[in-house]
Amino acid sequence: MKKFNVAKSVENEKKKSQPEKKIFYSLLMCVFAAALFTSFFSGKTAKKLSDATKAETAQSKQASVTESVPYVPPENAVKTDVTDVKKEETPEKENGTEQKTEVEIPSANPEVEMPKSPEVTGIIKPVNGEVLKLFSDKTPVYSKTMDDWRVHDGVDISAKVGDSVFACAGGVVEDIFDDKKMGTTVIIDHNGIKSKYQNLSPNVAVQKGDEVAEGAVIGVVGDSASYEIADAPHLHFELTDGNVQINPEKLFK
Repeated sequence: MKKFNVAKSVENEKKKSQPEKKIFYSLLMCVFAAALFTSFFSGKTAKKLSDATKAETAQSKQASVTESVPYVPPENAVKTDVTDVKKEETPEKENGTEQKTEVEIPSANPEVEMPKSPEVTGIIKPVNGEVLKLFSDKTPVYSKTMDDWRVHDGVDISAKVGDSVFACAGGVVEDIFDDKKMGTTVIIDHNGIKSKYQNLSPNVAVQKGDEVAEGAVIGVVGDSASYEIADAPHLHFELTDGNVQINPEKLFK
């Protein structure tokens, strides 16, 4: 009775273990199939990436070679320098022989002749006296009235108050006015060159627009120049050519 029960128990245990083995083998087959599938597709992907990398590297090398090759002009290229061409020779046939005719080509920068200012030569002194203060348009000179150093655009000629002032050359009276610094002023135009007479008495002998001859009396010396009132009596006299100051002493006769 005891043997029969043991054999039966073993048989029952075998029957129970058979389904478990079937499940185990099924799972094992699934894992193997999954591993095989993954390995197959991983190999394909790696091959595609490798091919793409090789193609990109080949394109980069080709571009680098193209950029490094400098341009070489053909041997028969002709250089033309227009700036160096001054004359061109044109062959002409006459009586069966060739003759060369020179054709002038205008320059790119033709020289333009600048207009010349009228020359002033030989003017007379506007008053009979010695020069007290020299012309100095660049180097400052001492001003007794202002107690400082400044340029002096004309000459101061010694004269007594009331002495006659003469036109230094023939011309036309351009302007008469009262300057706050230099007093009563007369300006005469000598065909572009202008003479200026300052520190005059207010009662001048000419009017604006008058034509005057060399030596004509235009007024008398005064003391109207407030910026030179501390100096001895004098006439302040200037010459200008446009914006350029001229030293009158160089032109006195």
